[in-house]
Amino acid sequence: MRLQIHAILFILMALAIMGIDSASAAGGPHLLASLVNGTLQTERPGAIWIEIKNDANASAASQMELGRQLPIWLRGNLGINASDAIGIVAELQSKDSSIRMLSGPQLAGSLAAGHGRALEFNALANGMAEPGVYPMDLNIAYQRLSNFTIFGDPEQPDIAFQYQNFSESIPVNINVISGPRISIEDNKESAIPGKVSKLNIVFTNRGDISAADIHVKVLNVTPFRSNEVSVAIGTLLPGASTTAIFWIEAENGTAPGIYPLQFDVSYHEGSVLRNVELAAIITVSSPSELNSILAPAAGSLLLVCGAYLAFRLYPKRFRKRQKKKW
Repeated sequence: MRLQIHAILFILMALAIMGIDSASAAGGPHLLASLVNGTLQTERPGAIWIEIKNDANASAASQMELGRQLPIWLRGNLGINASDAIGIVAELQSKDSSIRMLSGPQLAGSLAAGHGRALEFNALANGMAEPGVYPMDLNIAYQRLSNFTIFGDPEQPDIAFQYQNFSESIPVNINVISGPRISIEDNKESAIPGKVSKLNIVFTNRGDISAADIHVKVLNVTPFRSNEVSVAIGTLLPGASTTAIFWIEAENGTAPGIYPLQFDVSYHEGSVLRNVELAAIITVSSPSELNSILAPAAGSLLLVCGAYLAFRLYPKRFRKRQKKKW
């Protein structure tokens, strides 16, 4: 035990004889996080871009103190200033179960005072996420210079740097949107087997972003077919609706009932082209059913027309006889 103590004392005395210059690094990094793009669309994987910036203000006195002790060829190098953040590792964590992170920790390298770097994180907002603002935590780990020692020959000194581990959590808010949501409204349209029918289909944008350059094409799926290439709808703002006309033919011999008429809908969300398949419920009626529906109405219409014609042709018969005055 005494031998160890004597050995340590001997080393310290030797270093003192050679000349040792030691300094503690004052100040430190000041990391900030700002969103470059912090918007997720529900049910679609998205990218969250966050810029990490070292906003440290290294004092002139500290810089002069370090510069006076460090060799000229070391001054200004990254990692030897107290304000440098070294080996930054950042991880974005969600506080809500409806948002799932698809990427892990990201390496940001080292940042000197006044410098920044953007990092990409991938996440998914599931269908349970309501549009709105969601808080998240950006957990950051890094090192900073805490102390250095210069010893040995002043002309060719040996320098020992000591670094300290730091970690911090920066709150970040992201936006969740539903994006364009094209849907088909309920309808009472019907088709007759073997004949071309005119259908009025109403399309609505139930999302919170406009859908532009909308084109709708009928998918030729049994029992329907169409010769139309596509129908241009244009742009639908959030909450807006429009009616598109389609000429559809139901296959001859199709049994009466309810069938889905499928559409392929393409639109632009910003500069991104998206596609979605939708379906409208169409009633296929047989000619006899249609006649049975129209027969009572036609009969009533004929009765009304007959009475009107009789009144016009024989008006005297329908006039009331006036009583003689005594």
